[in-house]
Amino acid sequence: MVQNWYGPGFEHEPWRPLRPVEQRMLDRLLEDPFPGRDALRAQLRQARVRTLDAEGSLAFQVRDGPPAQVESRTPAGLHWLDAEGTFLEIILHVRAGWLDELEVIWPRGDTGLEWPDPGQGWLINLPWRDA
Repeated sequence: MVQNWYGPGFEHEPWRPLRPVEQRMLDRLLEDPFPGRDALRAQLRQARVRTLDAEGSLAFQVRDGPPAQVESRTPAGLHWLDAEGTFLEIILHVRAGWLDELEVIWPRGDTGLEWPDPGQGWLINLPWRDA
Protein backbone atom coordinates (compact mmCIF):
# COMPACT_ATOMS: atom_id res chain seq x y z
CA MET A 1 0.00 0.00 0.00
CA VAL A 2 1.31 3.44 -0.96
CA GLN A 3 1.30 6.20 1.63
CA ASN A 4 -0.40 9.47 0.73
CA TRP A 5 1.01 12.86 1.61
CA TYR A 6 -1.01 14.56 4.32
CA GLY A 7 -1.10 18.25 5.05
CA PRO A 8 -0.36 19.38 8.61
CA GLY A 9 -3.08 18.21 10.99
CA PHE A 10 -4.65 15.73 8.57
CA GLU A 11 -2.45 12.65 9.25
CA HIS A 12 -4.96 11.13 11.66
CA GLU A 13 -8.24 11.87 9.92
CA PRO A 14 -10.55 8.86 10.25
CA TRP A 15 -11.75 6.93 7.19
CA ARG A 16 -15.38 7.78 6.41
CA PRO A 17 -18.04 7.34 3.72
CA LEU A 18 -18.23 9.89 0.93
CA ARG A 19 -20.25 13.03 1.58
CA PRO A 20 -23.04 13.74 -0.96
CA VAL A 21 -21.09 16.55 -2.67
CA GLU A 22 -18.03 14.29 -2.98
CA GLN A 23 -20.16 11.50 -4.43
CA ARG A 24 -21.66 13.90 -7.01
CA MET A 25 -18.19 15.09 -7.98
CA LEU A 26 -16.93 11.52 -8.47
CA ASP A 27 -20.08 10.52 -10.37
CA ARG A 28 -19.39 13.41 -12.76
CA LEU A 29 -15.72 12.46 -13.13
CA LEU A 30 -16.71 8.89 -13.99
CA GLU A 31 -19.58 9.91 -16.30
CA ASP A 32 -17.86 9.70 -19.69
CA PRO A 33 -16.35 6.40 -20.82
CA PHE A 34 -12.60 5.84 -20.64
CA PRO A 35 -10.49 2.69 -20.15
CA GLY A 36 -10.90 1.44 -16.58
CA ARG A 37 -13.91 3.61 -15.74
CA ASP A 38 -16.27 0.72 -14.90
CA ALA A 39 -13.74 -0.84 -12.53
CA LEU A 40 -13.28 2.54 -10.79
CA ARG A 41 -17.06 2.82 -10.41
CA ALA A 42 -17.11 -0.64 -8.81
CA GLN A 43 -14.31 0.38 -6.42
CA LEU A 44 -16.11 3.60 -5.55
CA ARG A 45 -19.22 1.74 -4.37
CA GLN A 46 -17.38 0.46 -1.29
CA ALA A 47 -14.60 3.05 -0.96
CA ARG A 48 -13.99 5.13 2.12
CA VAL A 49 -12.12 8.43 2.16
CA ARG A 50 -10.30 10.82 4.41
CA THR A 51 -9.29 14.43 3.95
CA LEU A 52 -5.69 15.03 2.90
CA ASP A 53 -5.37 18.80 3.11
CA ALA A 54 -7.10 22.10 3.79
CA GLU A 55 -8.17 22.38 0.15
CA GLY A 56 -10.35 19.28 0.57
CA SER A 57 -8.33 16.69 -1.38
CA LEU A 58 -9.27 13.11 -0.49
CA ALA A 59 -7.38 9.84 -0.07
CA PHE A 60 -9.25 6.62 -0.91
CA GLN A 61 -9.34 3.36 1.00
CA VAL A 62 -10.48 0.58 -1.35
CA ARG A 63 -10.65 -2.95 0.00
CA ASP A 64 -12.30 -4.77 -2.88
CA GLY A 65 -13.25 -4.54 -6.51
CA PRO A 66 -11.53 -5.12 -9.80
CA PRO A 67 -8.30 -3.19 -10.52
CA ALA A 68 -8.78 -0.57 -13.21
CA GLN A 69 -6.79 -0.84 -16.42
CA VAL A 70 -6.46 2.92 -16.92
CA GLU A 71 -4.20 4.49 -19.54
CA SER A 72 -3.24 7.36 -17.24
CA ARG A 73 -2.56 7.84 -13.54
CA THR A 74 -4.94 10.81 -13.80
CA PRO A 75 -7.73 9.59 -16.07
CA ALA A 76 -10.26 12.40 -15.50
CA GLY A 77 -10.52 15.94 -14.22
CA LEU A 78 -13.00 18.78 -13.89
CA HIS A 79 -12.20 22.43 -14.48
CA TRP A 80 -14.07 25.65 -13.73
CA LEU A 81 -13.59 29.38 -14.01
CA ASP A 82 -14.89 31.18 -10.94
CA ALA A 83 -16.54 34.62 -10.94
CA GLU A 84 -13.11 36.33 -10.88
CA GLY A 85 -11.82 34.22 -13.79
CA THR A 86 -9.63 31.99 -11.61
CA PHE A 87 -9.15 28.45 -12.85
CA LEU A 88 -10.24 25.73 -10.37
CA GLU A 89 -9.38 22.07 -10.85
CA ILE A 90 -10.28 18.66 -9.41
CA ILE A 91 -8.29 15.65 -10.63
CA LEU A 92 -8.89 11.93 -10.03
CA HIS A 93 -5.70 9.95 -9.33
CA VAL A 94 -5.37 6.17 -9.77
CA ARG A 95 -2.36 4.23 -8.53
CA ALA A 96 -1.64 0.65 -9.63
CA GLY A 97 -5.26 0.23 -10.76
CA TRP A 98 -6.86 1.55 -7.54
CA LEU A 99 -8.59 4.80 -6.63
CA ASP A 100 -5.90 6.80 -4.86
CA GLU A 101 -6.71 10.50 -4.54
CA LEU A 102 -9.16 13.19 -5.50
CA GLU A 103 -6.93 16.25 -5.79
CA VAL A 104 -8.56 19.64 -5.23
CA ILE A 105 -6.61 22.63 -6.52
CA TRP A 106 -7.56 26.17 -5.56
CA PRO A 107 -4.87 28.19 -7.40
CA ARG A 108 -4.90 31.13 -5.01
CA GLY A 109 -4.25 28.79 -2.09
CA ASP A 110 -7.80 29.28 -0.82
CA THR A 111 -8.99 26.69 1.66
CA GLY A 112 -12.31 25.72 3.15
CA LEU A 113 -14.25 26.82 0.09
CA GLU A 114 -17.43 25.17 -1.08
CA TRP A 115 -16.87 22.80 -3.95
CA PRO A 116 -18.29 24.05 -7.24
CA ASP A 117 -21.30 22.42 -8.88
CA PRO A 118 -19.97 19.31 -10.70
CA GLY A 119 -22.46 19.83 -13.53
CA GLN A 120 -20.98 23.24 -14.33
CA GLY A 121 -17.39 22.04 -14.80
CA TRP A 122 -15.67 21.03 -18.01
CA LEU A 123 -15.03 17.30 -17.85
CA ILE A 124 -11.76 16.24 -19.45
CA ASN A 125 -9.95 12.96 -19.82
CA LEU A 126 -6.24 13.26 -19.18
CA PRO A 127 -4.53 10.59 -21.34
CA TRP A 128 -1.41 12.69 -21.75
CA ARG A 129 -0.10 11.81 -18.29
CA ASP A 130 1.76 8.58 -17.56
CA ALA A 131 0.01 5.74 -15.73
